[in-house]
Amino acid sequence: MKAFYSSFLGVLFFVAMPSLGFGQLSVYNPSPGTVINQCQTYVLRYGPGEGFSSVASAEVHLGDWTGPTVQTLGYPAGYLSMNYDNNISAASLTPGNTYQIKVYDYYYPSNWAWSGIFTVTAFPAPTSISQMNNYYDWIEIKWPPVPGASSYGVDVATSTDFSTGIVWANHPASGTDPYGLYITGLTSGTTYYTRVRAYGSCGASGYSGIYSFSTLTCLPLSPPTANSATQVSPTQFTANWTTVPGASSYDLIVTGPGSSTSTYNTIGNTYSVTTLPQSNYTYKVKTRTCALSGESNTVSVASPGLSKPIMGSATGRNHSGGFWWDASWTSVNGAASYDFQVSSTSDFAFHWDATTSDTHYEFEAEFCATYYVRSRAKCCGSYYSDWATAKELPGASCRTSAPEGHSQDITSAQLGSDNFTISPNPAEHILRVTFPKPLKNSVEFVVTDLAGRNFNVASVLSETYAEVDVAELASGIYLISFTDGLFKQRSKFVKR
Repeated sequence: MKAFYSSFLGVLFFVAMPSLGFGQLSVYNPSPGTVINQCQTYVLRYGPGEGFSSVASAEVHLGDWTGPTVQTLGYPAGYLSMNYDNNISAASLTPGNTYQIKVYDYYYPSNWAWSGIFTVTAFPAPTSISQMNNYYDWIEIKWPPVPGASSYGVDVATSTDFSTGIVWANHPASGTDPYGLYITGLTSGTTYYTRVRAYGSCGASGYSGIYSFSTLTCLPLSPPTANSATQVSPTQFTANWTTVPGASSYDLIVTGPGSSTSTYNTIGNTYSVTTLPQSNYTYKVKTRTCALSGESNTVSVASPGLSKPIMGSATGRNHSGGFWWDASWTSVNGAASYDFQVSSTSDFAFHWDATTSDTHYEFEAEFCATYYVRSRAKCCGSYYSDWATAKELPGASCRTSAPEGHSQDITSAQLGSDNFTISPNPAEHILRVTFPKPLKNSVEFVVTDLAGRNFNVASVLSETYAEVDVAELASGIYLISFTDGLFKQRSKFVKR
């Protein structure tokens, strides 16, 4: 009961209130004898012993509750009706000392209680590092977790002072993997040394002791015998070798231009090496198991040149008022494309060029004219075969071609007579076409190459002649066509 005096009424009142005396507040953790390290978080548990009490504040005292305060823990005011846990960091406490926590009522300091006396130690290093498994090139280790540790640093080397043969230097590890930590990239039959340190909120621990582990010893198998290459072309070959019992795979080492080396791993005893520059190569093979064998014998591969195509048949046809040849040739192994040439002379002094991935090419021709065609294979950027032996295509039937719906011959009164002249031929700047009689109708003309592409050229046209400026045309063979709307006449000329 609490008593209050009212000066207004002169009366002493007694009011019933909760008892807030000693023993009303209790501290359950830390319990007596608790030991924690500097990086740990410990639990402060407190609550009302009976009924209610105010929210507690707490003080951490050095030694016991009578010692100096080293840490103050404050909480908002209010009432407690149950136990509360608070996680407290020990990072500011000094290892080797004992402490006791005094918890008191915020509003009634006389109502207080204290925890058990507990001890703070230094952040401990990991202990009991043990090997779980080992193999030819890896080992697996583990260690008990260090309270308060958030991560670990692992050193691995072949020397006890960790100055030589370093594999890992402070390698980060979470330490949470229940299956341990794998150390990979090791050499078979080798002893390694390792040590571990822990990291937490208070910094790093000291190192653990030094522990030694060894990988299994692996004896390499014999190398295979490298055999001659097959399916050799300018851009690829297939390497072959004998099978070695027990091999898990093979390493194929290919040396090419400029002593450049490429290694291919495969489980079989053949391997196709593709997309090569045309050159000469060598290869050798190693057997792979837990260790790599020595090298096999060396095999040389001479990349063959491209064989030249053989010109085949050519098919002629009338089309759109003109005549077209479709020339063909044989396919060449390893060829990526083909160059094709057309000329009006067998020495190909003047020619028209095209490139195709097909083994035939169609071009527009002049009636009565004889053509020579040839092709060559191409691959590997700028590597060519020899030109094929040229094929002669004799002139088509000597007649002019009439437009659709017309079949009559051209008369001297119309465009055309078969004896008009073109000069000079070959032409370099101006091509002059002379008609035997004056033209009665207006005439249009067009210049095309043998692929049927039109070219715009300047010209002067009169009743008896036409002058065409061909200076801007590339060297080659062209067709010039004249029409008066009813009949068409073509002629071939060469541009130097």
